[in-house]
Amino acid sequence: MAHVTGTILADRRVRNLLVSGEGAGADLDHADLNGAWLAGANLRGARLCDAELTGADLSGADLTDADLSRAVLIGAELTGATLSGALLEGWNIDTATRLDGVVADYVYLESGPKGERRERRPQGEGTFGPGDFSTLFKRALKTVDLIFRNGIDWDAFRAAFDDLHAYYADFGDGREREVRVQSIENTDDGRLIIRIAVPDQADKDADYRRLTGGYEQHLAALEAAHQRDLLESERRHNAELVRMIDAVRAQPLTIHNIVQNARETDQMTGGDSIHQSGNFSGSNINVKSSLTQVSQAIGTLPGLDESGRRQLSDLLSELADALAQTPPERAQEAAAVAVLTADLVDKARAAPPNPPLLRISAEGVLKAAKSLAETATPVLNILEKVVGLLGVQ
Repeated sequence: MAHVTGTILADRRVRNLLVSGEGAGADLDHADLNGAWLAGANLRGARLCDAELTGADLSGADLTDADLSRAVLIGAELTGATLSGALLEGWNIDTATRLDGVVADYVYLESGPKGERRERRPQGEGTFGPGDFSTLFKRALKTVDLIFRNGIDWDAFRAAFDDLHAYYADFGDGREREVRVQSIENTDDGRLIIRIAVPDQADKDADYRRLTGGYEQHLAALEAAHQRDLLESERRHNAELVRMIDAVRAQPLTIHNIVQNARETDQMTGGDSIHQSGNFSGSNINVKSSLTQVSQAIGTLPGLDESGRRQLSDLLSELADALAQTPPERAQEAAAVAVLTADLVDKARAAPPNPPLLRISAEGVLKAAKSLAETATPVLNILEKVVGLLGVQ
């Protein structure tokens, strides 16, 4: 009896298949079928997940409804094979894989969490025409597929794509002209698939790493720049509000001066500064109006439990009362403190919170409160408690 140890015949499943040619519905997951002669074999509905089929002859084989997920068919012969309804998720073929004359009405490219087959090709109710299957998958051999599950930053993608284009341009033989976006597809579950054509001789795995790595690097750089812009904008914003407080001290307390300073601040901070709301009557400013709306929105603060939200609401009420007792000549400063406090609480409601912006806002409101300490002593103490309750470091 010949020894089969160390050969593909060591697997009883493989021996039975090679002897009988019958493998309909068989479990052949992870089977070693490298170089196997399976021409005309019946493999309807067979499971061939992760099977090794490099150099195998499957010409004329019936693979209807078979599962070929992640199967390796490098250099395999599939001429005239039937693949209607087969699942081809992540199967591995190359330019030496023969797909001429494959018979397939449709195939699936993905399985769902419950094993259901998805991503039908052709989509809808259509079927492949003569040669369509071979054309589709031969074209796919020249693409790198990028899958974005949570949206895409197009600026970061463009930068990564330009990097790949420049990489091939450095060869000096014009191959960069083959680098192009071949297709963009939105899947039913919200993913975005971008297929990028690359040169025939390309190392697709290396190009995939270049594109995904470059995308992540450019995305991080863009996010860092955005964060710097936010911080700089916030610094300018707080500086201008403090400037407004200092400016109004030297001016007569009139509605004209209040509005003029608010407009100047809005213009110098790019139009995104806080807009005061409330009633103006003579020299009296209703400071409670700036805190009323934010008090009503405390329930959406992500970092506080019910007890903390009640405590914050009480502190804001105390603050409004304390600011209302400010002498008339300091009323505008009191209004600015109220507005800055509302802005701080509003930033704390962001999801996720931005600690640097919170810290800068807290510094601004505490600095404004210190200017009132001599005439409204409780204000600074109350705001220090608010800042601490919001967890600003």
